[in-house]
Amino acid sequence: MNGRADRDKDDGKQEPECVYETNCHWGGCSKEFDTQDQLVQHINNEHIHGEKKEFVCHWKECSREQRAFKAQYMLVVHMRRHTGEKPHRCTFETCNKAYSRLENLKTHLRSHTGEKPYICEHEGCNKAFSNASDRAKHQNRTHSNEVVLENSPCLVCRLHTASWRFGVKLGQ
Repeated sequence: MNGRADRDKDDGKQEPECVYETNCHWGGCSKEFDTQDQLVQHINNEHIHGEKKEFVCHWKECSREQRAFKAQYMLVVHMRRHTGEKPHRCTFETCNKAYSRLENLKTHLRSHTGEKPYICEHEGCNKAFSNASDRAKHQNRTHSNEVVLENSPCLVCRLHTASWRFGVKLGQ
């Protein structure tokens, strides 16, 4: 994967592959810990909260390449990519899923509840989705090839204006 695309993955909603790190790879630090929780506590106390206004990841070979975060909490969440920490756990009894980001847990919980709060914004389409990105994909794939003529002369009588919607791709 190219450098920029790899760096930008961190800004997205995808969970990283499974990682369970117990050694600190922060620049100039090589402490080893027995558990992931100990490592996370060390990073937060020694490296992140000690940084006052510079919210930069100094983890060895981090794909962000020293680009600063705008806020400390963003660096804390980012560090979960390196440690594998997933503090947000599903509350359903038989489910063992956990996530590094709270919004990913919220989306997952909808798979248990069936909630679909994201309704297609296309007029006449009432399809609903559990997350905004699925709705956006639906809208782009299903409705983006339609041509809408707002306040155009009526195609039947040509005397008054109307809105028309055609299922044809532009440029055809």
